Amino acid sequence: IRDLTVTGVQTCALPIFDVDAVQVWEPLQAGLHQETHPNIGYGGKWTAYASTYANGGTLQYTNRTDATAQFLFEGVGLTLYRTRSIYRGMMEICVDGVCKSVDNYSATTSWNSPWTWPDILENGMHMVTIRPAVANAYIDMDAVLVQGGVVTIQKTGTGTGIITVGESVCNAACTEFQVPIIAGVTLSVTAAPSEGSTFVGWTLN
Repeated sequence: IRDLTVTGVQTCALPIFDVDAVQVWEPLQAGLHQETHPNIGYGGKWTAYASTYANGGTLQYTNRTDATAQFLFEGVGLTLYRTRSIYRGMMEICVDGVCKSVDNYSATTSWNSPWTWPDILENGMHMVTIRPAVANAYIDMDAVLVQGGVVTIQKTGTGTGIITVGESVCNAACTEFQVPIIAGVTLSVTAAPSEGSTFVGWTLN
């Protein structure tokens, strides 16, 4: 349940205004969603582009600073797929009002290039806004991958060592860390005990 506040500007003697329609978006759930998903809303001027190199065969692009893409998602994180090239520039991605600058410039063209929100979020509903960060910087929306949960990995015992899960590493000093669950992606977990320590095995809770 969310609150809806409507405000108006009085331009005549009688304070009268109306609301014609309200668009309600359902949150994106865990999994991969194309930029054409009905619960991704676009403001300002965006242009559709078809390419066999794009994720799903199409994308939306813009270079207008007043253009936005917005959506809700339910989960702990997200990965945005976009194009990187000499014709792409800085974009701003905001989750719940916290914004990150993402550089899409690349000397060589990289289609369907992923960028993952660097922090694990509280499992719940989050609001995302995406826009060009500077004037005339082309950005695009290709696809969104919502991460629906996390796996918590803990070290027990008196030994030390390194645990690796995909690109995430828990070094010798680390005792616990979390890894996002991504639909359709298998988590590969490996343990490397330090000298003098022995890896006994895994316990699933």
